[in-house]
Amino acid sequence: MRFVHWHILFLLASALLGLQVLVVPYFAINGARPDLLLCLLIYMSFQVKARQALIAGVILGLFKDGISAERFGFFFAMFNFITISLSFLQKKMIHDSRIVWIITTGIASLLVNFAESLMMVITYRHFIVFEQCAGGA
Repeated sequence: MRFVHWHILFLLASALLGLQVLVVPYFAINGARPDLLLCLLIYMSFQVKARQALIAGVILGLFKDGISAERFGFFFAMFNFITISLSFLQKKMIHDSRIVWIITTGIASLLVNFAESLMMVITYRHFIVFEQCAGGA
């Protein structure tokens, strides 16, 4: 286990967030984009202690929420859920293998995207119901 240098994490997260906003949209495949902050979070969850990974999840979740104003707090909650889940699974997995990191990143990305899609469907339905009620008055 390694010690986290928080100033390096802050700089790395800032650089990855800049790449996420400026460069990653050009690599989208059918609307799906890689999530660089999620990859960093999973890497840190395997490399540092659970408490440090949870603090990193809070920081990275707030960074990601900073660019998604319509669902503020969503990525904060999802990143912390993923960090807590990985801290429980860390003892049961062989986390030295790169293939485990790739599979874990894929599963976490699917989980985040599924939860985000579910949240969009729920808010869309509430918006439609609200619009129908307001239009009928």
